[in-house]
Amino acid sequence: MNAIYVGQSALRMRLLLGIDIIGAQEVLIKYTKPSGETGEWNAEVESDSEGIIYYDLLEPSDLDEAGDWVFWGSVQFEDGRIAPSRAIVVMVRTEGIPF
Repeated sequence: MNAIYVGQSALRMRLLLGIDIIGAQEVLIKYTKPSGETGEWNAEVESDSEGIIYYDLLEPSDLDEAGDWVFWGSVQFEDGRIAPSRAIVVMVRTEGIPF
């Protein structure tokens, strides 16, 4: 069963940006919640040559709404260039409610 639930705190959010991010100064995973609220997490680089970043969700408050979340990566390089990734939509479900 591959599902993500509200309040889940044992989860790694991993994004493949599809570009080389060697020299990245700031690496973020940005999101829009189902309510429209936006935010971001400081991400770690798993592979700079492959453009793989991740964020470990450790707090139940990281995923606090059920519904469709939109996630995308954003990288800023030392010279000021910014590279956002393609956005993905992920359904976050309420535990105990069938889907």
